[in-house]
Amino acid sequence: KHIDDQMLQQLISQQTVDSAQLVSLAKQRAQLVFNYLTSNDNTGSPLHPTRVEIEEDALKLSADAAAIACPLTLTAL
Repeated sequence: KHIDDQMLQQLISQQTVDSAQLVSLAKQRAQLVFNYLTSNDNTGSPLHPTRVEIEEDALKLSADAAAIACPLTLTAL
């Protein structure tokens, strides 16, 4: 187990992710959430696509960003 932790830390330290990649990841995740909410058959009552929106350019990253906070805002439409 200890060797696995060392290998994981080494991989993390060698992986570089720039701001553009983080923005792309955030947009992909937002689209997946949108798709889930508007077409999920598991809930039995998916939301109409006009009731859900993805806020454009809501994400502001500094040049040294290493993570994305994912705020989720719910309002009644």
